[in-house]
Amino acid sequence: MGFSREELPKLIQSVDRKQDDLLRGMPGGCYRVTLQTARANLMSFSDLPLLETDGDDAPRAHSLRNMEIVRDHTRAFFDKTLRGRNDTVLDRASTADAEVRVEWFPPPVEAGAHSNR
Repeated sequence: MGFSREELPKLIQSVDRKQDDLLRGMPGGCYRVTLQTARANLMSFSDLPLLETDGDDAPRAHSLRNMEIVRDHTRAFFDKTLRGRNDTVLDRASTADAEVRVEWFPPPVEAGAHSNR
């Protein structure tokens, strides 16, 4: 299935809008954590990329860094939700040049309800 140069950006924008709408509708709120590092992808949540580096230093360093980021943010989520901590990496503002972008989607406010967050 191929897309023209004009069609692909429109498709990506449509997918992004749908994802944003889903995240905004989560009853308890949610986070979107985006890795902006070299070689980051869905498999960054696994040790497979590290095992596949074959001892090559650059890919190994990228894989280790991605695993570290995933571990730190996963731990922060549990510290925040289970321990009630408010000083995690999820609470810090993301910067434009950061390796990780964290976005908080608060729970939807029902008509007539007031948010106390």
